[in-house]
Amino acid sequence: MPELRVHRCAIAACYLGLALLLVPTAKGFAEEQSQFPSSTDASGPATTLDTPAGMPAPAPNAQPPAPQTPQTPPAVPYQDPGNAVPPAVQTPSVPQPHGAPSGQGRRGFVVMASLGVRPLNFSPSGTGSTPAAVQGDLAIGFKVGRVMLTFGVDLSAVDTINDLGYQPSATFLFVPGLQIAMYRSRDQRVELIGSLRFGAGAVINNSNAGNQDSVGTPVLVMYEIAPAVRYWMHRQFAVQFLAGYGGQYAIDTGSSNVAGTHSLVSSIGAIGLF
Repeated sequence: MPELRVHRCAIAACYLGLALLLVPTAKGFAEEQSQFPSSTDASGPATTLDTPAGMPAPAPNAQPPAPQTPQTPPAVPYQDPGNAVPPAVQTPSVPQPHGAPSGQGRRGFVVMASLGVRPLNFSPSGTGSTPAAVQGDLAIGFKVGRVMLTFGVDLSAVDTINDLGYQPSATFLFVPGLQIAMYRSRDQRVELIGSLRFGAGAVINNSNAGNQDSVGTPVLVMYEIAPAVRYWMHRQFAVQFLAGYGGQYAIDTGSSNVAGTHSLVSSIGAIGLF
């Protein structure tokens, strides 16, 4: 029995030595595992990821990036260079003021001068009348949109020499006028005008040698109705052509003598807008 007791002591010594060797090893392994966080899978228990030293630990439940498929550019149809259509060139438009015409000024002070042919009558007896006489006209006024109001002065003089001697006569007329643009072109440079003028005046420096019955100063009354064409060469300058019908009456204030002359009228003029 002494031999069995010796063997039992030897086995116990071996177990004790093995336990002393395993305790430090297990303690070191536990310290290493505590340095790295454990990742938990949704379908199982927590597992420990072995990450090399110096590398950051992966985020929990991180999914690997999906592979990217290269995109193919859209196919461009082939075009023959000889038949290619060049792109349209867009010209920037210049804005116009609201309500303002592009080819003319909308409003302003007007100065008008014209030279034309119209009937002239300065004697109530009819001896001093002519159906066509060259006369000039100077007028001022104001323009608003399509409407132009003017106030003009007509001056003329007639010298007559006959058996009764030298008979100079001069006339003056104050002529208000109204012009309305009835039609305009798209760029508003060309206009069709309706013109209406009425005037009154008198004869001065008349010796009345040819009319012994007249004891007063003849009064002159004129009218003119005509269409016209106006062209704006500049926003502030235009030329105008007029042709229509007109007449002039001479009324003797000292008697009942009245004489009138009527005929076609025409004129050409220039307009300045300021």
